[in-house]
Amino acid sequence: MSKILSRYMVILSSLLFLCVGLSGGSLFALPADGKLIHDWGGSYRRYLPPPEHDAVRREVLDAELLPADELRRLPAYDLSVRFFSLIPEEPGQRWLCFTFGDEWNLERPGRGSWVIKRDRFTKELLSIRIFLSEDGKNYLDLTSAPSGEASQFSIYLQGRLFQRQVPLSLSLSDVAHSSFEKIAQLSSAYVDWSFYFPAPESLPSGPVKELSSVVRTLLPRLHYSDDGVLDENGNYIFIGDSSPQTGEKGLNCSGFVKWIVDGIAYPRTGKLFSVAALKRRRDDRGNRWSSGLESERDPYFGLDWTRNLALAYRRISFPDAQVDQVNVEDLAFHPYREDVGYPVSWLNSLAWELAVREAGYFYLLAVNEQKGNPPLREYFHTAALFPYLDDKGDLQVIIFESGEETPVEQFIARYPIAYVHLVRVAAERRFDPPAIRLEPTLRRP
Repeated sequence: MSKILSRYMVILSSLLFLCVGLSGGSLFALPADGKLIHDWGGSYRRYLPPPEHDAVRREVLDAELLPADELRRLPAYDLSVRFFSLIPEEPGQRWLCFTFGDEWNLERPGRGSWVIKRDRFTKELLSIRIFLSEDGKNYLDLTSAPSGEASQFSIYLQGRLFQRQVPLSLSLSDVAHSSFEKIAQLSSAYVDWSFYFPAPESLPSGPVKELSSVVRTLLPRLHYSDDGVLDENGNYIFIGDSSPQTGEKGLNCSGFVKWIVDGIAYPRTGKLFSVAALKRRRDDRGNRWSSGLESERDPYFGLDWTRNLALAYRRISFPDAQVDQVNVEDLAFHPYREDVGYPVSWLNSLAWELAVREAGYFYLLAVNEQKGNPPLREYFHTAALFPYLDDKGDLQVIIFESGEETPVEQFIARYPIAYVHLVRVAAERRFDPPAIRLEPTLRRP
């Protein structure tokens, strides 16, 4: 390999792991013929995993001399798998990379891509990374088990560790020579693969996708006004003292999430929610010490507002509904802090679990962190989260706040130490928001 190519490979290797931290996520695409051909563990049927290239890997790994860069056709999939090797910055290592297409995309490694790291001189295998999503944020990291006769792997979803040291009854060398399907079969007692690779058509994501789409189209018609809201009569007022707005009327963050929920409630009830009812301070949070600061700082406003709003909507269908039915507090992979919620930095992985386990809902967010003197947790901002899997199985994370759409990474960067409390709202296909009448409303049944 020439010196120029070697330098390029070193640069490429340093960028390889940077791509792992980028945003977004995806699932395996449904095959064109829609055939269900895999049964991993017998408990559920699965769609095709990433196109397998184990035959190419076996040939390359067993070769005495490695080709520098080679493209192989996979006729069964009508795809090409590219193999190339890297000399990384880590001394004494060589990485063997297998990816699809004519070029390696630094920002999107591609699902089904493998990076096999081994000792440059002894050829001993050190670790394997298997990319499960197009953007590189979902992947498996495999290493040898302490015994050396078997291996283990950890699963990262949206860049966050979800399962650690899952045992696998294959040596690392056997893993490198095996298909992904075999890995899934042998680990199905420990891993619910349907969580990581759900069949998109089994998730009722349509209402969430359609509602987020129509909200997006209407955003240019909205204006921002500090403390602004639409009351139960459709009039623009200020939340604090209920006085009417003058001049250019608009909504703040709390008024905006009310506007969204009003838009799905109005077609069902012909009414808008009462601002006074949503402002009501709840008795299921806080303590005796914080209650003394309620009048001065109103620290729980965002938490009370989102809970009251989600609960009011749920009680249209279930009059006896209680707050625990709207609180998001029982997720399998994200521990909940009572009344606080989850770190904002978890939003991408939260969105995955919500899109898979609670498809059909969107969520009202109450952003909170310790503020002021004396320090007190304050719920100072609200927003709406729409997570869903699109037709290709890719994860979409939509955030609306104060009449605008915000990229999730920008939202996370803005609140690096904050938490976000979530309440769930069932998405509807009928949307008739106050102050903007749609004819016809979205997808009338």
